[in-house]
Amino acid sequence: MSRALSSFWISLSSILFSELGDKTFFISAVLSMSNPAILVFSGSIIALISMTLLACVVGVIIPSIFTPKYTHYISSFLLLVIGIINIYDGIFTSRDTTNKGFQQVEMELSNEDNELGNVKDTDTNNDIELYKNKIFCEDRSNYRFLDILLRYKLFKYKINRIFLKAFWLTTIAEWGDRSQITTITLSASNDPFIIFLGSILGHIICTGLACYSGKYLSNIPPMIISIAGGVLFIYFGLHGMCSGL
Repeated sequence: MSRALSSFWISLSSILFSELGDKTFFISAVLSMSNPAILVFSGSIIALISMTLLACVVGVIIPSIFTPKYTHYISSFLLLVIGIINIYDGIFTSRDTTNKGFQQVEMELSNEDNELGNVKDTDTNNDIELYKNKIFCEDRSNYRFLDILLRYKLFKYKINRIFLKAFWLTTIAEWGDRSQITTITLSASNDPFIIFLGSILGHIICTGLACYSGKYLSNIPPMIISIAGGVLFIYFGLHGMCSGL
């Protein structure tokens, strides 16, 4: 039981420090500013669950390639490396106390919406108006019903678009991300089911914070998050090295 709780805590805390202030965090925060937060949260969390499941499966496969002893020490070593990289980023890369990641993602998504989103919405609205005018000329008795139906379809289209946008942007940002590598590493030397549960809870917390208060949390200095996360990863790595199997 103590080992299971330890694995759960390690995976949960690792995800919290990896995802807080990460690009996936900013994507959810920016999308929630102009779209319903529940849709952004749903799309993002389903993407993260899928990527976490994939990482755990890869982590399960690794011990079949290496012996459990080597897998354990390799995993501990990788945690040390990730911790050192985090501290390095915190000291040398994140010197500016103002988090620019939020503004960068906001600008990227804004440019994408200007180039693609407005065109799609305009085309859809034009098609609907043309169709409504045609129906109005042919049969005025059904015009009211068709107007409601078409507006419902447009509303449904926009909902699906927001959900899919959050899903695909999060999937692309999470692919090969540091948190995914951490999940693979932890799953290789611990119970993958426990690691999956801890990681998912961490993603739910981070994504929820991003969707509902990301604008305020983006002001946290990235140096603090990076160094704190690095210290935590180094501790987990050293603990794994010293404890052995």
